[in-house]
Amino acid sequence: MTGIAGNNCAAALLEAGHRVVGLSRRVNRRVHGVEHVTADVLDRTQIKDAVAGQGITDLVFATWRRHDTEAENCRVNAAMLRNTLEAVGSTTQLRHVTLVTGLKHYLGPFEAYGKTPAETPYRE
Repeated sequence: MTGIAGNNCAAALLEAGHRVVGLSRRVNRRVHGVEHVTADVLDRTQIKDAVAGQGITDLVFATWRRHDTEAENCRVNAAMLRNTLEAVGSTTQLRHVTLVTGLKHYLGPFEAYGKTPAETPYRE
């Protein structure tokens, strides 16, 4: 909940009247109205402890970390998503998950940027 996507999602959900629980490794800035919990999403136990009893039904996952290689990006980012889904799914009544993605999902791995022309417009 410390990045651009997470903060904006939280603000929009609050404006629509939803209860929002934000999770991050540390609190860099607070969004008024967000209930904040801290955990490292690479640590299953920390996440499970942080979300237990929170009554989370919907998850917006906007976390991503860049590494030196695409293989490492895949390994670490898959682990973060897997750990979060397992922890939230086992401690709450999870109904819906939204995975926020970005430019990388359209243009491929960083290692390939600029090597092949992108065909626009992009389509979902």
